[in-house]
Amino acid sequence: MARGRESRLGPVLYSPGAMECVACKVSDQDVRLHKCPICFKWVCENCAIRSYGRAFCMRKCADQFFWGDDEDE
Repeated sequence: MARGRESRLGPVLYSPGAMECVACKVSDQDVRLHKCPICFKWVCENCAIRSYGRAFCMRKCADQFFWGDDEDE
């Protein structure tokens, strides 16, 4: 259900945005999406990079998950 508030032009309705795959833009209503554990972007089964038992949006995120940041401590 959308929430709204009054404005000068009448009620303003807000509806939650549909989630979609960052690569192919398919909607979460059509396929199951996974959230990348590094950057938290949504990715579908077909576009996901599977590595280390998880689904990532890009190879860069998969590598960062395993190797970590390049920052020196």
